[in-house]
Amino acid sequence: MAKSTAKRLAFLTVVALTAAAWGQTTRPENARVRADGWFPARAGQSSRPARPGEVRNAFVIPIHGEINASLLETVERKIVLCRGKGADLVIFDVDTYGGEITAMDRICQAITRDLAQTYTVAFVNPKAISAGAIISLACSEIVVRRGSVIGDALAVRIGPDGRMEHAADEEVRNKLRSYKYAGARALAQLNGYSEDLCAAMEKTHVEVWLIRHRATGRLDTVDPDKNRWRSRVAGAPGTSGGAGAEETLEWEYLRRIVPGNEVLTLTADEAFAFALAERVVPDEAALLAGLHVQGDPTRLSDTALDTLIAIMTSTWMTTLLIAAGVFLAYAELHAPGHAVSGVGAILCFAALFGGRYIAGLAGPIEMIVFVLGAVLILVEIFVIPGFAVSGVVGILCCLAALVAVMIPHAPGEVPIPRSPLDWQVLQRGLAGLGLGVVGAIVLAAMLMRYFEKVPLANKLLLPEAAGASGVPVPEGSPVLRIREGDRGVVAGMCRPVGVVRFGNDLFDAMTEGEPLDPGTNVRVIRCEGNRLVVEKV
Repeated sequence: MAKSTAKRLAFLTVVALTAAAWGQTTRPENARVRADGWFPARAGQSSRPARPGEVRNAFVIPIHGEINASLLETVERKIVLCRGKGADLVIFDVDTYGGEITAMDRICQAITRDLAQTYTVAFVNPKAISAGAIISLACSEIVVRRGSVIGDALAVRIGPDGRMEHAADEEVRNKLRSYKYAGARALAQLNGYSEDLCAAMEKTHVEVWLIRHRATGRLDTVDPDKNRWRSRVAGAPGTSGGAGAEETLEWEYLRRIVPGNEVLTLTADEAFAFALAERVVPDEAALLAGLHVQGDPTRLSDTALDTLIAIMTSTWMTTLLIAAGVFLAYAELHAPGHAVSGVGAILCFAALFGGRYIAGLAGPIEMIVFVLGAVLILVEIFVIPGFAVSGVVGILCCLAALVAVMIPHAPGEVPIPRSPLDWQVLQRGLAGLGLGVVGAIVLAAMLMRYFEKVPLANKLLLPEAAGASGVPVPEGSPVLRIREGDRGVVAGMCRPVGVVRFGNDLFDAMTEGEPLDPGTNVRVIRCEGNRLVVEKV
């Protein structure tokens, strides 16, 4: 009897060790283990980037309140900043009941395309409903705060009275739902989430079961109407197979997650239990610890500084700063000496580059190139006039720097548009640049014609030399032969004072601000004593 008992114990021990070994070989190291079993890790089935082992450059972007055009613009700008700062990890703090499908779709595209190489996490805190749930699916990983809910992404249209539109618009609603449903499936495939769970969030008449593999203990969520699951699962409701037949089936039925007449909404524990969420955390500190974030992340909340950055990088502000900067620089060259216009031009371009530097659009290289271009232009004007090469190179450097700051790029990265959002930002920036240059040309033309007559603005011009027109001219001086309308040729660069040849005589002359190269044909517009004022013919 003792020998029989010993044999039984030895046999049971071998069986237990074999089962344990089987479980170890069938569960990959990165499997999602649950309290009542385990799900296969879907990392190999997705194209999401690998989670960084240690994060030193993390950002948090809030998605709070209604998802609309205003929130879309804010989120896109912050995604651009994250890319420009070379983020290792971006966390989207989601707390929303949903909103517009168009804004939701563009936010999902910005996450999946512009942050395709960056690991992203949706932190459901405390709700991701409707469009918020779809945005969460766009992220590489979903983490839920204890007590949160996620789901209920059925597409509906709300009328002007705040109520869902009537059945007469059923075709319109079905069209919206079809598009949104396809988008959710694409996101599930991209990031390795259960397509059946996502489908149940999107539409009614989708039933989802939780089943378990009898041999390995592996869990899965399936739509029983797909892939003949109703006949492949033992103990499934509504089946009438015999007990003997069911014993041969590999899978067994555990529970119904959602009946076919409801839209799926999951609690935090359910989202974790069904492998939609990676983990449940009590607060953000636990989230950051689980993601191995070193130090505090950069929080891109809507502070006064964020609002200021949004204003400084907007199209209309770009137009204003470029127009004012170019105009003031021209005004300084038109009447040098007091430096007020020059200082104003420097401040305008400093604001243009500074706002984009903080927003991650510009780096120090772009600013250095712009300053180099400005120096080359000054060299052309004051040191080697008429040479042209330094002036042309300087203008090209300034234009290249201005275009480069319009393109989002990480530090050390060549400023080339790489995504649709990059092209959108570049188009807005080029629009501002073009409008600014046109505005500067218009203001410069006004300066030439009307500036001396404008109160306060004429203070930017140097005053007339006292008594210049009353300087006595010696009798018989050649200058007395010069009359208004006489024509001559510039012999020495006018900046704005130079030398002009009339016949065989050379005279000191000046322009009204426009620099003139040697060889330029001019005519006299005023004779002020021994001073001639000329203009280009």
